[in-house]
Amino acid sequence: MIGRGRLVAALSMAELAARAPQFVKVRSPEPERLARALRGAGMTVAPQPDGSLSVTGAATDTLAEHARAAGISLHELTPGHASLEDVFIALTADSVEYRAAATTTGRDQ
Repeated sequence: MIGRGRLVAALSMAELAARAPQFVKVRSPEPERLARALRGAGMTVAPQPDGSLSVTGAATDTLAEHARAAGISLHELTPGHASLEDVFIALTADSVEYRAAATTTGRDQ
């Protein structure tokens, strides 16, 4: 990968894919309680706009066991990873010459 005329990383597609952060998408009827339990077990939990939680720091089986131990039912448990585009953007972030400014659409005003 090249950023601003300089070699940023020399990676194969497999190596690039391995750098994609892993996460688990989880849904529960008790998301706040589940988030507390998972954070207490050392996982990082981020609420998502669709009501699900994005969890990093554990595989699906470990996450499910912590939910079971806390007596919390799960409605979805899906492993995922960031896209190759996300990895590319993260690797080349320091090489960006121009950045888009945040904009508002006026709909919220």
